[in-house]
Amino acid sequence: MEENIRRIREELLSDRRLKLEEISVRLEIPKTTVIHIIHEHLHMKKVSEIWVPRLLPSVQNEHHLMCCQKILELCCGNQK
Repeated sequence: MEENIRRIREELLSDRRLKLEEISVRLEIPKTTVIHIIHEHLHMKKVSEIWVPRLLPSVQNEHHLMCCQKILELCCGNQK
C-alpha cells in the first residue's frame, strides 16, 4: 500500500491534470484503489481539472488570515 501511495503521489506531482483512469492504467492499480489513496491518504480533490490538497498548508493559512484581517480593518475604518 505504501508503495502505491508513493507512486500515485509522484504521478500527481509530475502532472496534476491526470485523470483517475490515466493514473490507474499507467500504474496498473484498480481505479477504486487510486480514488481511495488520493482522497484518504493524500487528502486531495479535483478542482478545475487539477488535483489540489484539500487543506491549506499552515503558511498559506496564516497568509489568508492576515489578508482577511487587513480587509476587515479597511472595511471598519471606512465606516467611521
